[in-house]
Amino acid sequence: MAVLNVDGNDPARFLRTSLLKSGGYTVIEAATAAAARREGAILDAELVVLDIRL
Repeated sequence: MAVLNVDGNDPARFLRTSLLKSGGYTVIEAATAAAARREGAILDAELVVLDIRL
């Protein structure tokens, strides 16, 4: 399963990515929602984890 991890806080995004990868997930990272849209990452993900304060 591909998970899109969007968070502007680098340490938080890194920690979440590490935890998801250790659970066997494929993780796509983006620092902003705009970056995720620009890269088309939203279309590739089955689940989106988004920082609500973006």
